Amino acid sequence: MHCTGCWAAEYGNKLNLTFDEIDNIIQQGKALGIYMYIYTGGEPLVRKKDIIRLCEKHSDCVFLCFTNATLIDEAFADEMLRVKNFVPAISLEGFEDATDSRRGTGVYQKVIDAIGLLRRKKLLYGISACYTCNFDSITSEAFSTS
Repeated sequence: MHCTGCWAAEYGNKLNLTFDEIDNIIQQGKALGIYMYIYTGGEPLVRKKDIIRLCEKHSDCVFLCFTNATLIDEAFADEMLRVKNFVPAISLEGFEDATDSRRGTGVYQKVIDAIGLLRRKKLLYGISACYTCNFDSITSEAFSTS
C-alpha cells in the first residue's frame, strides 16, 4: 500500500522468510520457553495460508500480527475461529480522514468492515494507532467509543 511513514516499503518484498524458516524460529523459541510470536509487515496477511498453517502446527502458541485489515474476509475470520490462536492488531490512524490520508482512499471503510466481521464472530483483535497530528482524535472519547 505504500502507507505514508511506513518503513516496510523500504526493503521491498524480497526479504521474506520461508515457511520452514519461520517454523524453525518458532521451534527454537519454544525450546527456550517462548510461546508468543508477532508478525510485522509490509502486510503479513498476504501470507494468510502460511500463518494459519503455523497456527495449526503450533497450537500451543499465540500469534499476533500488525495488519491494515484489508485482507480480513469471511473465510479468514472462519480460519481464525478454527485455530483460536491468531490475533490481528489493526492499524488505524483515527477517523476516516486521518486513516485514508495515510493509507489510501477507502482503507478506513475496509478496516471498519473487518472490525465488524471480527466483532460478529466474537474474535479477539486490537487496534494499533500511530499518533502524530491525529493525537487529539485518537485520544478522544468519540474515538474510543466508535
